Amino acid sequence: MSKDLITKLSNLKLKESSLKRCLDKNCFNSKGKARVFEELEKVENEIKLTKFKLRLEKEMKK
Repeated sequence: MSKDLITKLSNLKLKESSLKRCLDKNCFNSKGKARVFEELEKVENEIKLTKFKLRLEKEMKK
């Protein structure tokens, strides 16, 4: 289970950095920026949830 979560976390972090890079380079209008910011917020929330699940799983194994 934790391997899946670690893989998911690494993929989410890559997606987050990609979205931030997109904001810097490609988003010139406010509509595009708003869409990317919404996606970035979803990814950040998913990262927090995945980290919580990993921490919970680690505590359960103790």
